[in-house]
Formats: sequence, C-alpha cells, structure tokens
Amino acid sequence: MEEKACPYCAETIKAEAIRCRHCQADLTTSASVQTAKPGSWGKILLWIVLTPIIAFGALMIFGAMSDRSSLQSGNSASPSTPRADQQVWLDSSAIGCMTGSDLDRALDHYARAEYTAWAEITGSRYCFHQSNVSSDISWTVMQVRGDHMQIGLKLASEYSKSPELGRINYWTLTKWAVFSKPPSVAGDPATPKAKSPTLKVGSKSKPATFAAPIRATADPSTSIKRGVKIGAVVQVYQLEAGMVRISKDGQPPEWIVPEMLEW
Repeated sequence: MEEKACPYCAETIKAEAIRCRHCQADLTTSASVQTAKPGSWGKILLWIVLTPIIAFGALMIFGAMSDRSSLQSGNSASPSTPRADQQVWLDSSAIGCMTGSDLDRALDHYARAEYTAWAEITGSRYCFHQSNVSSDISWTVMQVRGDHMQIGLKLASEYSKSPELGRINYWTLTKWAVFSKPPSVAGDPATPKAKSPTLKVGSKSKPATFAAPIRATADPSTSIKRGVKIGAVVQVYQLEAGMVRISKDGQPPEWIVPEMLEW
C-alpha cells in the first residue's frame, strides 16, 4: 500500500488518508499546500519584513527632496532669524523692554489676558511699544538669544528720530524683526521731517530750540553729558561717522547728532 509523508508533521501515513493519525490534521487541503514551491513561505515572510522598510525609505527620500526644495527656494528670501550687527525694523505690534525679565513678564501677562498688568509694564519708561514711535526707525541687533534679541539705535540718523530710545538698549522677540524698510506712513505724527544739513568744518547752527543731547564721543550710544543750552549757537569743529564735534581743540570733546539742530 502506498504511503506518503504528512505535510504538517512529516510522519508516514497512507496515501489515501484524509486525516493524519499522528497530528489529526485535515488532509483534504494538503494538495494545495504540497503544490507550493519549496521556500515560498520564506519569500512571503521576506516580503512581510521588507515592505515597511521600503516604505520608510521612500518617505525619507521624499522628505529629503522636499527639504532641499524648501532650502533652495528660500535662498533668495529674507532671513527668518536676525543676526548680531544686522539692521532690522520692527513689526507694529512689537514691544521692547530694557531687561529680558520685563519683556517676559509683559508677554506672560498678555498671554493670560491680564491686560492691565501688561499695560503697566509696557507703558513704563523702561519699555516701549512700536506703535508709539516712528514707523521707519531701524535698529541694530546687539545679540540674539533663542527667540529673544537685544537691539539698540546705533546709527546717528536713527538716533535723531527718537533720542529718548537711543539712551539704552532693549530686548524684544526675533519674530518681530522686519528685514526690509517699511513704506513711509503718510501723516505719521511720530515720523519727523527729514533734515539733510550740508555741514562742513566751520558751519554754525541756528539758536537751539531744545536741549539736544551732548556726548563725550562720536558714538551715539554713549551716555549723555549734558544738553545744548536753549538759544545757544554751536559750531562744527570736526565731522565723524554722522556726528559733529562742537568743542574746540584743547577742550573736552563734545559731540552731537547734527539732525538735532537747525543749520
């Protein structure tokens, strides 16, 4: 009598058997199992393992191509993060505070909808709100720390627009940095009339109408010594980096921003 091996347990059984007497397996479906090529189960398992790996690799390649495309398209765009020594403007919603802690407290109050406390901080002499100053003032970035940046009015032409802001540096958020000069706002009361005096050594000013700040160096960020006396006439003895020295040789140096006076 012919015999065969059970396709499930490999024990010898009769060729006509429809159930294995060893493992009790149903042999009516054994034909399809026996027709499968050797190693077919291994191939199926291999595909089961490789399919997610191939899919993951495809996603990685697609993501890398997308990132590269984004970087290439962004090369010609304005930077999104300011750098130290870069000139920037501020968004109209920006606020700045002399210390980072004041800025953080103001932001925290605003996030909690505690607007009275927020107004007390931003309305103090240690902070400012961009909507209350000239819309075209540009700032020089002093340093960047995470999403905070320290800014100051380091250009004489900018200092003349708002001398009270030029006395100290401020902390604000990098997200408020604007990298191109905003268009002039018609009728903006905070924007002074442009003055372009043609100065040379020996030029004299008209009588001062207010106490323009005088400094000991040509750097407009240094501390103020005193103010020009009302009605005083000053003379140019030296020109340097947009500043004018109004003291004679042999006297302690005194510098002012020329746009602060009429000539």
